[in-house]
Amino acid sequence: MLLRLFRGSSRLRVPHERCKSSKVGQTRYARSVKKEGDKQKAEEKLCRAYATAEEYSWKQLRELLESHGGYTLNQLPEDATNVLHAKTENGELFFFSFGAMVSWNLSKPQLVEARKIIAAAQLHPYANSLVERENEEFSYSYERANSQLANGQIVLKEDTDQKNQRLERLAFSNAMALSVKLAMWECALDEFIESINWVPQSLKEGQLRKLSRKNVLQKTGTLVALSHEINLRSDLLENPDFYWDRPQLEELYSQTCKHLDVHFRTRVINKKLDHCSDLVELLRTQLNERHSHRLEWLIICLIGTEIVLDLVGYLN
Repeated sequence: MLLRLFRGSSRLRVPHERCKSSKVGQTRYARSVKKEGDKQKAEEKLCRAYATAEEYSWKQLRELLESHGGYTLNQLPEDATNVLHAKTENGELFFFSFGAMVSWNLSKPQLVEARKIIAAAQLHPYANSLVERENEEFSYSYERANSQLANGQIVLKEDTDQKNQRLERLAFSNAMALSVKLAMWECALDEFIESINWVPQSLKEGQLRKLSRKNVLQKTGTLVALSHEINLRSDLLENPDFYWDRPQLEELYSQTCKHLDVHFRTRVINKKLDHCSDLVELLRTQLNERHSHRLEWLIICLIGTEIVLDLVGYLN
């Protein structure tokens, strides 16, 4: 059986400016854990997730991390094929092949340095303003209770061995990475919606703007590619196979996805995709009708020409 852990790498271009906040995005940020006060944040252990590129060059990323003295790569289970775990002196990083990274107990300057180190491995990197805008952040602590997401804070069981604790952090990280990647797709869809906002009004006025066949084909391709990434190449519709025989980790992953509204946002974005598909289909229909009308007039002109030639021949 092919394992699909953390699959999905976007090849779509997202807007390079700050994307406009949707109601879904506002809900997500309202539910994200954002502590007030620089002093309080400095004392907390923080877990941060960023989507920095459409995808990572896996081989190059590994080489960059191994060649840098400040990172030690740790072994993960064999079926965790699309994630790298790097340990630092006082924290750790999880890198996902679909272009997302999650840090644990790293300061902002350390994160900036890490992003500089892996820059060469980023394929189609996102604009820095967008990366900083679309992020997730949780505080976490070690307690005697079982690992869980409670009251918007990650709780890790303190007496768990390092291997199991690493897998628990991986489960939390996976959900956070998927959430920030979804945010990038939401921004890409927002940009696409902006490009076709004129269609309903033009239909209402009875004057649909004329587009070239190339433009309509590009819009169709953009929409199909976005839908393909979300529904077929990611784990948004179902939990990764990695968790099938790891129910405790699956529970942590599901808790975090629920807190970040991942499944709700996925349903919303798919409904928007359906509506956009209807609008693009209207453009394609209009284009086909224009082409059919041209063919009809061409046929009429040819018939008329033939009649004239036959009449001239008869008169002669």
